[in-house]
Amino acid sequence: MLLPKDGKIVLIHEPVSARYGAPRMLDLLYSNYFDFYWNGVEQLTIITFNESLSICKIFNIDAYGHTCATRRLKKGRFRQMLFEGRLPTTISRRALEKLLTEGTISLSR
Repeated sequence: MLLPKDGKIVLIHEPVSARYGAPRMLDLLYSNYFDFYWNGVEQLTIITFNESLSICKIFNIDAYGHTCATRRLKKGRFRQMLFEGRLPTTISRRALEKLLTEGTISLSR
């Protein structure tokens, strides 16, 4: 999967089922389930995790369509705290690259 060069990258701080595919994720976006405004046109990348932090879903929407990719760890967990009740956080492309290569991401509180 190519990482986005432009657009917003949003990290969701609540567990999302790994069984959600592209149609279900689009439904959640259009219904504003994650409490952030998306106009339905701009490029957007959403990062979610399952409850056990062993699966990371990367959902990308751009002018050409959408892509849903899964990064599953063979051993261990992603080192990301899921802050309950916290609004989604916009992250940088560099933070996303670190998450995918090292399995960790640093966020300032």
